[in-house]
Parts: sequence; C-alpha cells; structure tokens
Amino acid sequence: MNAVQQRKPLTAAQIAKKKRRAEKRRLKLQSNPQPPPRQGRRPKRRSPKGGGDQVQPQIGETKKQFARDLRNNAATGGPLISVDLASQQRALVVTQPVNPQTVAGVCAAYVSYAFQSGYMAETVNSNNPYFALNYMLGILQSYMQGSANLGLSLPIWFLRLCQAVQPKDITMQQGTVKYAWALSPGIVAQTGLSVGPPSYDYIWGPWLPGDTAAGTDEFGVCMEPASYTPELGASAWSELTQFMAKGTKRGINEMVAAVTETPYLKDVSAFSVNFVNTGGGQNGVGGFGTTVSLEVPIRHPVLGSFYTPQYNQPAVENRYPVFDNAFSGDSFFLGGFLSAIGEVQDMGTKIAPRFHCVDFNEFLDVLGQWICQLITAYTQDPEFSLTQGVNSTPPVLTCPCSFQEVALLLRATMMEAFKDTQPAVQSLFPALPQSNTDVQFTPFLAASNSCAGITTSGMLLPEGLVENIRSLTMRRVKTKKFVCVLCSYFGIV
Repeated sequence: MNAVQQRKPLTAAQIAKKKRRAEKRRLKLQSNPQPPPRQGRRPKRRSPKGGGDQVQPQIGETKKQFARDLRNNAATGGPLISVDLASQQRALVVTQPVNPQTVAGVCAAYVSYAFQSGYMAETVNSNNPYFALNYMLGILQSYMQGSANLGLSLPIWFLRLCQAVQPKDITMQQGTVKYAWALSPGIVAQTGLSVGPPSYDYIWGPWLPGDTAAGTDEFGVCMEPASYTPELGASAWSELTQFMAKGTKRGINEMVAAVTETPYLKDVSAFSVNFVNTGGGQNGVGGFGTTVSLEVPIRHPVLGSFYTPQYNQPAVENRYPVFDNAFSGDSFFLGGFLSAIGEVQDMGTKIAPRFHCVDFNEFLDVLGQWICQLITAYTQDPEFSLTQGVNSTPPVLTCPCSFQEVALLLRATMMEAFKDTQPAVQSLFPALPQSNTDVQFTPFLAASNSCAGITTSGMLLPEGLVENIRSLTMRRVKTKKFVCVLCSYFGIV
C-alpha cells in the first residue's frame, strides 16, 4: 500500500449533492440581493435579527455619532445624495504652459551634436544649421498644437518625442484627464538661445561664423543669418538628418514615417511638473537635481523637462500630481538624451543621471606647470653641460604659441574628448550666482561659434593628463549614467 492514499473520485450521488447546494446558494442570493452602495450614503447591512436591510452603525462608531450623520437620514438624504451624477463634469482639462526657449533647447541639442560630429565641414550653406533648427521647431510646435503633418519622415527619436508632446486624454476611474499645451507666444524663428542666467550673457548660435579673420584664432564671429523660409528649412532639415543618420547613433537617428505608432502616443510624461532641487537649467527649467511629478504614474521621467513653476507665475489650475520621481537634466539634456546619449533600454529609466563639474582651468594649470618643469629640466640637464660646455649659457626657449593660443588648443582637444556629452549638458548649472561677486560657473558651449571640429588626435599631452581626461568621460553603470560638464569658473570682483 502506498504511504499516501489516493483520493477516490466522486460518486454520482456526491456530484448531484454539490450541484443542489450550488443551485440553492444561487436562488438565495437572487431572492435577497445586497443593494449597491449609493452616492453619499453608507452601504446597508443586514440586521442581525433578520429585520431586513437597515442602515447600521459602522464598526467603532457610537450611536450618537450615527444619529448626527445626515447621510443616514433617508428623508433628508444629506447634501451629497441630492447631487445629480449626470450633471457632473467627467473631464479634467490641464493646460500646461511652456516657454518657446525651452522647446528650442531640445532642438538645439540635436543641432549641437551635428556641430560636434563635423557638420560644419559638410553643409553646403552656412545658414543651413539655422534653417534646420527652425524647421525642426515648426514640426515640434505642430505636434504640440495637435496639428501634425503625418506625411513627413522623421528620425525615430524625434518621432517619439513628437508623439509624447501631443495633446492627449488619459482615462481614469472617475473620468478623463485632458492634457494640452499653452504656447504663448507661439514659437518663432530662433536666431540664438540665451543659455544660463542673464548675467552670463551666453548665446548659443545656430549658424556658422561669417568672418573668421575677425575672430579669435579658430573661432569666428557669427554674422546675422539670412531670412528663413519653410522651403529653405525643409532642404536644410533633409541635409541635417541624412548627415546624422550616417553617424555612430544610426539606430535612434533612423528615418521613419510619421504615421508609425510608438508607445509614446499614450504617454503623458512630458506634461509632468519639474520641481528644481539643486542647480539650474535652460530658461529656469530643470537642473542638477529635480523632482518630476504627475497625476498618473510616470513612464519616462526624462520627458518631464518642459515646465518648472516660477515664483512670479500663477500656479496651473486643476493640477494635483501625486506620483513623483527624482531625476535631473533640462531641455538640452532631453534632446541629447533622446538623440545621442540614451540607449533604447534607457528611455524608461527611473534612475537619475549624475552630473559632475570639470574645471577646465585646472587642466590648463597642470599643463602650464608641466611646460615650466620641462623647460627647467632641459636647462639643468647634465648632458647639455657636457656637449655645450660648463660655462655655456643655455639658449632661451620660447613657445611658438601664446598662453591664449595654448588654452584654445587645449579647449578644442578637451571638447573633442567630451563631444559625446557636452552638447547635452551645456545649459546645466550646479548653483546660480546670487550676486556679481560670486564665482560663476560657465559650461563650454557646443555651438557653431565654439566647436573647433577637430577630427585628428589633437595636441600631444602628458600621458597622465590624457588618462585623467579619459577617466572623466561619461560612464554607464547598469542604468545609471555619470556625465561630466566641461566648464570654467570665473570670479568677478
């Protein structure tokens, strides 16, 4: 005999008995059903003495509390019972304000990556970066207004962004939430973006230098661009997207039809409220550390880089975000993250990137000290005394470059080393100055007038300094990214 006895199958009598019991329970529920709870009134419970359905005190409620509650009075009904459910508004409209400069920052990051990739040498017209930027802005604005042209072909990353910012409805338990944008004024042609606080006077330029001779070495002076037309914009946009599709990030820059559906069509993460905790970003939106909040769960926190409530602006009505996610970045970082930095598996990450400031002046100081020690070692070398004589005067060693030219060469070399991340972080600040005497943090711009476009190895540097520069480039640890911001600190007295 087995240790565990097998259960015998049910007999015909047992099966019939189970069916009779199930039918009896069904008839009992049908003859005396439990009424559904009504709006504003407590659910009825059966009396323990079999007196039918009666409103009974809740557990932990005294008889006096039960008697004072107007909801228990069937005659008066209380104020909540008299509400007509059919007349209630079933849609909550959220109109999110957005500044055109913030929207332009997303597109400017994409053009910045083109500059860092050598687009300055490829374009046939010096005004094409400016034309492409404004054409790209027009496409994004049409999606934000709900009037997109579905006959276009767009990079896959840009299509995801456009579908994410489209006005859309989200169905909730008690109704629908309608999200839309308030573009006031509308997005106009951008001849330059102001990056950072007004005291910095930093302008990101989307057009090529017009007068190189008047500039400082390789950085020319930007001239006013030509008049923009949609025809010129479409041609420049086609040239720009074809150039970027040949780069290292071919997957996310692949051109697809605008009718292609992505999961971002049902995502409202772009309508999140961005509360700044540390630092600052483009046009006062975003920073080194932020909190992204929304009424529904946030699928892509990186998209919440369009709106930060300001102290001098009224609050957005009908908003009560209850879902939060810690993140970092601004509109420039959003454009760079989607078009270059982020991988497909990173788009929905809830882990905030970490930013670190790299002071260019420290590297320049190390290079200057190394040059001075090299000259000193040469003049004190015993081999020089043996060949030239003990009493010989050492020759005067002069550098063919001035200190400013050496700084520009080092800057161009380091911008080449940081080209994968600098366009995305050029508008981020760890702290904003409170007065004119504070030390100012100025990140290096990746614009047409500040990218040297080095494609060779650059200047030769000490091995230790080269390894130090390499160690500060972006690192990815699982889904967390460590990004450095190349900058300079200036003290104003």
